[in-house]
Amino acid sequence: MKSGKPGSQYFLRLAVNKKPKLLRSALRESGALGRGEGVEWCSALIKGKYKEFRDGAAVQAASLRE
Repeated sequence: MKSGKPGSQYFLRLAVNKKPKLLRSALRESGALGRGEGVEWCSALIKGKYKEFRDGAAVQAASLRE
C-alpha cells in the first residue's frame, strides 16, 4: 500500500535534475567528492524519462569497465 508521499527516489531525481549544485555541495560536505571533483549524472534524468540503469548497464552508462 502506497502512502502517496514522495520518498528518497523522488527526492534524488529532483536533486539530480533541478538542483545539481545543491547535490554536489552535499556530496562535497560529506567527503564523497573532493573540491575539484565533479559528477556527471547519467541516470534518472528527465531527458531519459527517468530511466535507471542497473548492473552491467549501469557500468556501461558510467563508462566503466567490469
